[in-house]
Amino acid sequence: MTKNEHSRTRILSIALLTFILPMLFPMVTGGAIHKQPRDPNYSLIYRHVSRYNPKNAPRIAYHLSKAQRPILMAAIAKVESRYDINARGSSGEITIFQLLKPPRDLKPHDIKRALSLAEKHINEDERDTKSLEKAIRLYNGSLKNPKTKLYLERVKQAMSDILAEPLDEQS
Repeated sequence: MTKNEHSRTRILSIALLTFILPMLFPMVTGGAIHKQPRDPNYSLIYRHVSRYNPKNAPRIAYHLSKAQRPILMAAIAKVESRYDINARGSSGEITIFQLLKPPRDLKPHDIKRALSLAEKHINEDERDTKSLEKAIRLYNGSLKNPKTKLYLERVKQAMSDILAEPLDEQS
């Protein structure tokens, strides 16, 4: 076998494994052409995010499923931006988490870093207040502001919506 034939065979093998087998055997590969982790959090989050942002759903769901609290962070992203990676708030908030004072070099499309910053904020507030509910309210503003109670309820409702997504083999 010549070097050229060997290269062609290798390329065909990679194409077969990457593209053709997932289409022929969806039950074995998860039913999707994009790389999909076999993770129930990913499946729930992907199905929910795809209702709002189908184009970026695989990437958003992948990063959110890797969070310390994936369902909570997905719910916050839904309430803050409806998973719009280009979202910009009136006070300069950016990313799907609407971070108020992000580092200057943070790009709106950097979901992994935005997630890390949002989780850090929640974890620090939880440690300081000794309450996750207070930490979620502080993420939205001040505990003295009555609107943050409504924000907490919206996050809880978003969590409930995500958890209500049906799990099936095609997700």
